Amino acid sequence: MAGDNPIAAAAGEGAKPQDPKAGEGTRPQEPQAQGEAAQEAAAGEGAKPQDPKAAEAAASDHKLEADYRRAQKTVAELRARLAERDGQAKTVEERVAALERELAESRAEAEAERANAALAAAGCLDPELGRAALASFDGDVASLKAAKPYLFRAQAKGTGRPVGAAGAGPARSIHEAVSDYRK
Repeated sequence: MAGDNPIAAAAGEGAKPQDPKAGEGTRPQEPQAQGEAAQEAAAGEGAKPQDPKAAEAAASDHKLEADYRRAQKTVAELRARLAERDGQAKTVEERVAALERELAESRAEAEAERANAALAAAGCLDPELGRAALASFDGDVASLKAAKPYLFRAQAKGTGRPVGAAGAGPARSIHEAVSDYRK
């Protein structure tokens, strides 16, 4: 019979049906054997891990992945904060640079005013030219006046009055009036 049916021959079952009918050559299995078979069938493949270390490793992998994602998120947040602080630092640096420029400008203006005041007190005719020349004399107005007297007004020698100024009172003679005029 097994040779007549090629499908049955391939299955190795022969011509007998798989499920025997009640009472035909069946014997009940032992209860212990039935319990083990039922447990194996209920457990099935994949219900219990075959290696308990693999289950722990899988759980550990998931935890590591979650920790890695959290760490990456923290790193991204810190990088964003750092970039923000760099931007703030640049604005602070720009403000400091602007304040330093203003300070330098105000110092230069103050120095120019001091030079103008010194030149005006010495009788300088051209303050701009006098400031330029004063820089080469290191701010010494007396040296500048001695080296370049043409930048300053001439003073009368005896009276302290400018040349050609009227005297203190009326002249007693023409000779006196002319001599006062030349002084």
